This record gives sequence, C-alpha cells and structure tokens, in this order.
Amino acid sequence: MRWPSAVLAALLASAAGAPAAAQEKSAARSVEEGRALLAEHGCNGSCHQSYSADNDPLSLYTRPDRKVVSRKALDSQVSYCVSRLGTMIFPEDMQSVSDALDADYYKFRR
Repeated sequence: MRWPSAVLAALLASAAGAPAAAQEKSAARSVEEGRALLAEHGCNGSCHQSYSADNDPLSLYTRPDRKVVSRKALDSQVSYCVSRLGTMIFPEDMQSVSDALDADYYKFRR
C-alpha cells in the first residue's frame, strides 16, 4: 500500500515536533525543580543583601552592572554559591537552579 504524500508529510511533521515538545516539557520541569530547590535551601538572595544598593537582595540579579552576563557565567556562579555555602546539591540539580534563576531573573537566550 502506498501512502498519500499529505499523510506522509503529516506523520513526519508530528514525529519531528515530538522531541521539541518533550524538550520544552523537560525544560519547564527543570525550572520548577530549581525553584523548589531554591526554596528548600532557603536561597532567597539574603546573602547578597549587603551588596545591594537598595537593600533588596534580589535586585542584584537585575541590576544593569551585574557580573553575570551569560548563561555560562550563571552556571559558574551557581556552582560557586553551592560550594561556598556547603549545600549538598547534585550537579544536575545545580543545572535546575540555574534554569530557575535564568527563567525568573536573567532571561538569557540559549
């Protein structure tokens, strides 16, 4: 049996879109896991408060002269903070924390 070209095109398009949809769902799950980890470990930016001009610890994430200017730098900063604070977070969890900070504050494009 020979498939009509329209049916084949539809099947190929849906198959090609499946990995992208799964990747989006995985990214959203990573962001949610990162937010949960930040809450679980009490990371609310309070350790940054003394560096903030307006006494708002979260403003460091959005200030114009921030030190973190790329996603790679954000990943490095998260790794530094985790090691400095001594929290027991797995590397894949650090990625989720970076994903959450990126989604909520930095808005870097991958």
